[in-house]
Amino acid sequence: MNSGFWGALTVGRLLSIPIAMRFRPSRILWVDLIGCLMSVGLLLLWPNHQGVLWVGTLGLGLFMASIFPSALTLAARRMTITGKVNSYLFSGTGAGTMVLPWLVGQGFDGIGPVIMNMVVGVSLLAALGVLVAFLHNSVRFDQKNSK
Repeated sequence: MNSGFWGALTVGRLLSIPIAMRFRPSRILWVDLIGCLMSVGLLLLWPNHQGVLWVGTLGLGLFMASIFPSALTLAARRMTITGKVNSYLFSGTGAGTMVLPWLVGQGFDGIGPVIMNMVVGVSLLAALGVLVAFLHNSVRFDQKNSK
């Protein structure tokens, strides 16, 4: 299962290169986040079905592959990336890689392995909310600057 996830993530990274040449980063992020949410949703709805477990895991790896690079590309297109801004982006990334596994560990004994899917699902919903807010605010910012 672990190898399948990382294999799907590798395939997703390879596929993301030609996809990034054809589509805008915002569109890629929408598809990636919705694909990840659908994969996690499958895992949460049918946690004991082996076929669904494989489809959800492979889908999660495939769709998760280009979220970070596409988010960086979108940010670079919508705002000036200075060293300070870049440090905030990577500090937030580092904080997430520390906090989310900690949350999973805290709930593992009481809730069980399903906590992993729950934490990933909530973080994906938060990422979708951030994407909506970012696109909404950057459009308003662009409209103010075009006048």
